[in-house]
Amino acid sequence: MAGAAGAGTAFNEVTNNMLLHNNQLDAIKRLAKGNKDKEQKLFAAACYLMKCSAEFVSGTKNYATFAAVEQQGAQYTAELSQLQNYSYTEQKPSASGYPAVGNTVTYKNLFSYTKEDQANDGMEFARNYRINQLQQRGMSYAAAMYVIDGADFGLLMLGMEGGK
Repeated sequence: MAGAAGAGTAFNEVTNNMLLHNNQLDAIKRLAKGNKDKEQKLFAAACYLMKCSAEFVSGTKNYATFAAVEQQGAQYTAELSQLQNYSYTEQKPSASGYPAVGNTVTYKNLFSYTKEDQANDGMEFARNYRINQLQQRGMSYAAAMYVIDGADFGLLMLGMEGGK
């Protein structure tokens, strides 16, 4: 049960940090059908499939948390299979708000780790690495985040001005 508690804590962190997309979290809720234990197992399996720890620096609390959840999720073979085979179709409303005939969308492969996911994790890892470096020099997380995000914004602005 300690593993389920860890998955529950990580579930809250992932939900708050958006490590999984809303449609993935919705799919987990649909599959769990209100069963919290099942939801936590599905969540851990999803973290394994989507490599939740990939954006964090090894040796940090976040990395340890999500690497442990991934290891746990790797053991849930039934849940892994459910997620890998999951698809659903929904009818999208028209601009007027009423269901439009034939306006359906099918979602599948929600839990496939794509090149886009890998690129996003790489960018987040680089950001987290720089924040971690500043924290090791005594800066608080909030201050380090402000410096890194501010520096990124400043570089963006310089790039835009240089293009005039």
